[in-house]
This record gives sequence, structure tokens and C-alpha cells, in this order.
Amino acid sequence: MMMFIGPAFLIYMLVGYLPLMRNWQELQAPHSYVAGFYYYTIGLPAEGGLWLWDWIASLSLFDTPSSNTVFAILLMVIYSVLILFVYGVILVLLKEVGIRPKKVLMLAALPFIFLVLWDLYQSFIWAIA
Repeated sequence: MMMFIGPAFLIYMLVGYLPLMRNWQELQAPHSYVAGFYYYTIGLPAEGGLWLWDWIASLSLFDTPSSNTVFAILLMVIYSVLILFVYGVILVLLKEVGIRPKKVLMLAALPFIFLVLWDLYQSFIWAIA
């Protein structure tokens, strides 16, 4: 159970920054690379669920609106399980190669750590100039 707290917190934080990540092309050079990485690995699958919900809600498959809502919720649960399954398969494949889940989290956090160090370096250079 504790293994899922870190990734869940990371996903929660990154989904909060989804509007910024959507416009990752407009950011400066190192920031755009990091925002693009997180957008395509976490933001896009999360945003895909929103697109799926809007599309299903706009369809009129059944005569009653409540049936459409129940069907949309069912498909959202299936989509969530599918996304978790894909991430699980990737984790299992990485474990077979020899990369443990703790290292996967470190690899996922590496672009963010690089960006923090880059900003600290830029602040230091700006302060002494």
C-alpha cells in the first residue's frame, strides 16, 4: 500500500499543473523538455480520461440520461483500469530487466531534480553577475 502513495502524490501534483503542461512548447528550453516529458507520461493519459468522459457524455446511446451517465462511469472505470494495467506491465517489464520500482520513481523524478538544479545554478549565476 505504501508503494502507491508516492506515485499517487506525483500524479496528483502533476495533474494540478496540467494547464501549464498543456502549453509546454511555449516554455523556455529546459523547462519545456521537462514539462513535455511529464505531460506525455502522466498528463496525457489523465487528460484522455476527461476527453473520453466528454465524448461519452455527448452521445445519446440510451433513452434516459441516467443510463448514459452509468454507462459513462462504467467506461471511465474500464479506462482507468486499462491505464493502470499498462503502467503495471511497464513496471513488470522494468523489474524483469533489473530496474526496481524505487529506481523507476527516481527515474521519473530525475527530470524534475535536473530542473531544480538548473534553476538554482541560473539563480547563482544571476546573483554573482
